[in-house]
Amino acid sequence: MFPPSKFQLSGLVSSHPTQEEAAHLINMTESSITPRSIHELGLTVPTDLPLEHGREKGLEGICGMLAKRYNVDVDEILLTVGASSGIYFVQTALLSPGDHLVIMRPNYPLNIEGARTTGCDISCVDIEFSNGFRVQVDRIAAAVRPETKLISICNPNNPVGTVMPTEQLQELADVAKRNNCFLLVDETYGELLYDGLMPTAAKLGPHVISVSSMSKTWGVSGLRVGWITTTNKQLMDTFVAAKQVISITAGVLDETLCEQILAKAEELHPPIIAELKRRRDIVDNWVKTESDLIEWIAPVAGATAFVRMKKDPPGGKAAFYERLRGIHKIAVIPGHCFEQSDEFFRLGFGYPPAEQVEKGLEGISKALRGQMYCDT
Repeated sequence: MFPPSKFQLSGLVSSHPTQEEAAHLINMTESSITPRSIHELGLTVPTDLPLEHGREKGLEGICGMLAKRYNVDVDEILLTVGASSGIYFVQTALLSPGDHLVIMRPNYPLNIEGARTTGCDISCVDIEFSNGFRVQVDRIAAAVRPETKLISICNPNNPVGTVMPTEQLQELADVAKRNNCFLLVDETYGELLYDGLMPTAAKLGPHVISVSSMSKTWGVSGLRVGWITTTNKQLMDTFVAAKQVISITAGVLDETLCEQILAKAEELHPPIIAELKRRRDIVDNWVKTESDLIEWIAPVAGATAFVRMKKDPPGGKAAFYERLRGIHKIAVIPGHCFEQSDEFFRLGFGYPPAEQVEKGLEGISKALRGQMYCDT
């Protein structure tokens, strides 16, 4: 028999449709923009690129671009295999049995699930719909204990799309500093702020660590490139050591193609934000039209929203999700995947092809009303 595993299948990942299912669904489970192709992005695959490990912290070209973009030193950037591995590097490097983590919830589920594998004690501090999903720094501070090693938040928030004001983030950094612990900020959606630019939290002090990724903003989740940013050299050395043990490199081909994307960022980024705002407004109008059934806190960043059902649909919540996916061929992520009530669902409005967004919303309306057939 196998011993009990500290790794469990993620409810979030398991809720995503398979490739076979996705061919027959409107997929509103994903949290990125619509996937881009090599051709669409105008990328060139260099045939003379040596397929070796590459530079330990990541190729100099892309690291330099990220450093300039976030106004940090190039030595303060460490490339990782997506943001997920970066977060896990931080968790495994800083947390052990006997340590304590305070983490925002709802959150990207793997942020919580990964931390559980370290054996640390975890306190989740929920942000609530009734409070506009705003972070309450005093509640996080109240959860800190003498053995707290790390405070972890997702900003902008996944699945909600809310953003902490800079001054509030500074307050949280001050809480961490006073309590001699680190602050980890998952900034994966930081480039998808609808208005303005969000500075990296890593600049708030040597005890603050930021993690981000190419996946969501640029629609390239198949290129596994993320990064850790820290101004703390000792921490950086620790994370480099974690990378050596877990992955060695993020992959020179992925890094090279992502460097080409960042070289075009000023051209590519504005249309992405304009399209997300257009889609957000479509969803906002739909929520207002269906205000007897649903409500939301309109996102100010990202490609998702956390929609709340005001009352049980016909047959109950489980029946709603079953007919939505089985009859109406639309997939969303139920709230339990974020350790929340299934009265909520994450709606990925940025991912489907543009022509499918309104059709998907129409299907959700029908499923909410209990319609047991799909219009053709």
